[in-house]
Amino acid sequence: MFWFGNDGGPLLIASRRALAAWEGGDPSSAGRTITVEWQYDPTGPATDYDRACAIGQPAGVIEIGDSWGVVVTAEGSAGWLGVGMLATVLVQEDSAEGTLRELLHALPETAWKPVAPSAVIDGDGLLLLHAASTLKDVEIRTPSDTEQACIGDAILSPVPADLPATSARWVSCVSSSWTALRPNKRLKLAARVD
Repeated sequence: MFWFGNDGGPLLIASRRALAAWEGGDPSSAGRTITVEWQYDPTGPATDYDRACAIGQPAGVIEIGDSWGVVVTAEGSAGWLGVGMLATVLVQEDSAEGTLRELLHALPETAWKPVAPSAVIDGDGLLLLHAASTLKDVEIRTPSDTEQACIGDAILSPVPADLPATSARWVSCVSSSWTALRPNKRLKLAARVD
């Protein structure tokens, strides 16, 4: 499994279109004012990264321009397990992709709680990146890469280019050692259900 090694800051999941408006840890532009209770750097203006840090649960929705993203504040490394399904875990010996996939597929639907409103997932894919980063500053990596991703990278979700636009509400499930996110609809690709 291709992991994003997190340094402890929040991660962000969003489409490329949404990320065009995300300014990460850079000062806001175009006269935009950001107000938050806590700032990473209190000597400068508040940033989108500060907004991401303000998410008070393991996963929460954040407005990005006229779109949205999901901030993942849970500790641990993160990786895509399938189409739109992300797991963040404290990586251990039993964190193999197959083990995590079996665990998450065995959970009853009642274990999953709403995180984000209905949002379109399409062939443009979703990117996972550190919330301090911006789209223009990251190297987009695919799950087939061999080196672990880190701040300065973005991991493209395995969404095929010919996937029709699908509206789905994001849901999450949290335990003491992992957090998982997925669309509330399981997206069917070929003969496999993710």
